[in-house]
Amino acid sequence: MLVLAEEFKKDTGFSIIFVTNISDVSRDILSNYDFKHIQSPCNAGDINELEFFKKNDNLLSDTSTWILDSKRINRGYCESLKRYNQLIVLIDDELFRQYDCDLIINNNIYAKQSCYKNVDERKLLLGTEYNLIDKKYFFTNKDKVMNSLLITLGGEDPNDDTSWLIENFHEYLSENLVTIIVGPAHPDSERVATVAKKYLSNAEIISSPPDLSEYISCSSLVISAGGTTTYEVLAGQTHLACISLEEHQDKLMMNLVNEGLASALCFSGDRDMDIFRGKLKAFLSQQDASTEHQYICKKYFRMCGAEKIINRIKQLH
Repeated sequence: MLVLAEEFKKDTGFSIIFVTNISDVSRDILSNYDFKHIQSPCNAGDINELEFFKKNDNLLSDTSTWILDSKRINRGYCESLKRYNQLIVLIDDELFRQYDCDLIINNNIYAKQSCYKNVDERKLLLGTEYNLIDKKYFFTNKDKVMNSLLITLGGEDPNDDTSWLIENFHEYLSENLVTIIVGPAHPDSERVATVAKKYLSNAEIISSPPDLSEYISCSSLVISAGGTTTYEVLAGQTHLACISLEEHQDKLMMNLVNEGLASALCFSGDRDMDIFRGKLKAFLSQQDASTEHQYICKKYFRMCGAEKIINRIKQLH
């Protein structure tokens, strides 16, 4: 969302206001940007939030475009907001919400028109060409260091699969220059440090970096959870292997594998050690950036899609 906001402000000169609902993390991130920020007392998607908007700086009457980015946004919320003659843009994800919005954006690789049978196709922006990946991730392979491996299993990694991976497969990982990312919501970062020191003494551990562009850009291989980081890795034309930590990540992972964009080390609930070991060894042998892999990455992730989204919004004004 920040990528879209920055491009929107640069392109249109519009005043950008962020409304956040829950976490202090959001406020901390936004403090680094020149955007007005309002903290709502309601949960995202709570219909009572509209009353808060009425009383706060005339948000409902003065705002021309609302971009909604929360899985909690429901049909009733969109319909109520629509009554105020606002332009409503919904950033959908894997929910395929068929609401009465002016635009629905779903930039997943598997997003198709058939998923939105009850929505006018002119209101849909679907597929990876509308990605919201920061431009700094779209780099070439020339800066990558051979035999360099980045391990990043998400901001949360709820079951500490980072430690599991190192403990069980360090003999293969140790053949590379290893960098380990520990996210801000990791349940036991100290354990990761202890396990890494024991099994991968030369590994570098990075805690809660502001973004991953610096580390992806110089890595020849990345092992990631099956979330949105996968798109950032592929924008940089980097060899990617995924570990699905939760069931909802399986669909994305399967599509990436089918399109030749990634290797699947394991899907959620399916962790056969021998199969995992074989797939990991095969993945770690892919050090050279093949022309075919670069071509496929560029096919799906040629550039940031923010400009295309903004142009479509401008057409509706």
